[in-house]
Amino acid sequence: MGLTSKGAEELWHLLVEIKDLTGGSLSRKEIETLAARILDVEWERQVRPIEILYYSHEITKEERDFLIRGVIEKYVGRGLRPPAAVNDCPSHVLSLERQRELVQLVQQVEQRPSERAQRLVYDYVRAALQGTRIGAEAAVQVARQALNISSECADAYLMLAAAAGSAKEAVSWSEKALQAAEKLLGQELIEKSAGLFLSLVLTRPYLRARNQLARALWNAGRKSEAIQHAEAILALNPSDILGVRFYLLNWYLEMQMTEKAGELFDNYHLNEKGPDSDRTSVVYDRALLLFQKEGDSPPARQALDYAVFRNPYVIGAITRALLASAIAGPDSDEFMLPVRELERLAEHDDRVGKLAFEAAEYFRERLEAWMQTPGAMEWIGESGMKLLLSAVGGSGRTAGKRGKQVPVVAPELIYQLKITLSGSKPPIWRRVLVPASATFYDLNEIILESMGWLGGHLWEFEVGDHLYGPRGPDLDWGDEPPQDARKTRLYEVLGGPGTTFRHFYDFGDGWVHNVRVEKLLEPEPGVTYPRCVAGKRACPPEDCGGIWRYYELLKIAADPSHPDHKETVAWLGPERLDPEKFDVVEADAALEYVRRRLSRRQLRAKKRG
Repeated sequence: MGLTSKGAEELWHLLVEIKDLTGGSLSRKEIETLAARILDVEWERQVRPIEILYYSHEITKEERDFLIRGVIEKYVGRGLRPPAAVNDCPSHVLSLERQRELVQLVQQVEQRPSERAQRLVYDYVRAALQGTRIGAEAAVQVARQALNISSECADAYLMLAAAAGSAKEAVSWSEKALQAAEKLLGQELIEKSAGLFLSLVLTRPYLRARNQLARALWNAGRKSEAIQHAEAILALNPSDILGVRFYLLNWYLEMQMTEKAGELFDNYHLNEKGPDSDRTSVVYDRALLLFQKEGDSPPARQALDYAVFRNPYVIGAITRALLASAIAGPDSDEFMLPVRELERLAEHDDRVGKLAFEAAEYFRERLEAWMQTPGAMEWIGESGMKLLLSAVGGSGRTAGKRGKQVPVVAPELIYQLKITLSGSKPPIWRRVLVPASATFYDLNEIILESMGWLGGHLWEFEVGDHLYGPRGPDLDWGDEPPQDARKTRLYEVLGGPGTTFRHFYDFGDGWVHNVRVEKLLEPEPGVTYPRCVAGKRACPPEDCGGIWRYYELLKIAADPSHPDHKETVAWLGPERLDPEKFDVVEADAALEYVRRRLSRRQLRAKKRG
């Protein structure tokens, strides 16, 4: 997570507090795990009464630490040893009688009407997180039950805001939630805790309420007020556990506040390589930011290419919507048809569900920023049309500064690939037809069988900066294992004609296959795939030492006077002595079991569909 210096300070403060509370009893891994758990609902539920006692001055800091230490012991499943300085440990400072009194005080807080109401909300949230299906009506019922117990339950108001039938009603409920949260905290604690909200449980309903109010105000058209609330949230909680920076970035762009958007990118390091920098919303907003700054500049085009590489469904939906708008009018129902199709795809296709969901969300919630930027929709639409033409046989196109290929291929199409063994002169190559829906695991087998390799060695694909390979408990890839080849479809990664990538096989001998997308084809009726349709020359033997050693062995086999001639001929075998030998029928027949597996997979997919 990229952070401002204040955000880093906030996280550091949290880790130091955990370390102090545990007295050095936890390993670094346990501390990191606990830091993550401290953000969940169950931690909030257990620590909230303790913080109420402390911030209402009913217990001391040492007593608060003792109680929270007990919660930590529940989480780690064992007692914590006291610190080196035993007198610094809260449990040693307090008498056993006072310890029992503290537990009773916590129980008394839990019985207060406001806390009983809050526990109802926690039970609802926990059930939802565990996958229990609870409808909107049930949520409203839980919220009203909570408010009947206490009118000071901020989260109950937020549940009603989420179920509101209008933007105005959502604003009203959100304002009530913020008022309730402010009453619990008090203005003094809010100001005192600014920048350190992450470690305080009591501040979380306040953050949630202000976040919901910012969104409700935006939806109600009160956009300047919404931005002010979002900015205030980031000032209070720079580590941004609610992800405010992502929607605030798009709000800045929609309001043409380009300089502010650029500052937000810089403050949270969104231009740098990291988990946030490749989010669908970030990569498309980055392209729009550069377009607002520079127009159709090379950096802007490069940023758009990279956005398309990360999620092609966004530009696909926008392009189709623009085409529909041009034909049926901008206010036609057809404009929203692509996003509705994305939502269906997200629900029914596990392979691309996440990307399709993010694309649909971006279209519905963030497209307005593009529409409000003069020339931006025409710019992205023109790029989308070029990509569509590329997908059906136009020129290939690379994406982003890293040189990755734009994935714009429909799953039902067929890739025509040419596979050439690197370093071979004259070239040893095969031409294969592969379904775009095949995985990289499938493609590895297709390459090995069509070339003539026996298999049994490690392998890996390199596409741009990304690696795809086998995954398993017995494989040690070090700190950065490749992405799972079994779970990655070709059409999700590869682009149209001109796309190039590499396949590595047997890391000892170092065989490299250079693969190029030559064409995209419609599948022929009645034909099953993959197919090997052409090729030249024999594949080297397994474990011969690499391409240069293979050519040395061929020279030795052709020279009866060489002292190793007889041994080399015996080792190569008669089928390897002719380097020009290749039988396309035999190579295609070797792919039969792959064809059968892919056919069975397609049949299962149709039944599920």
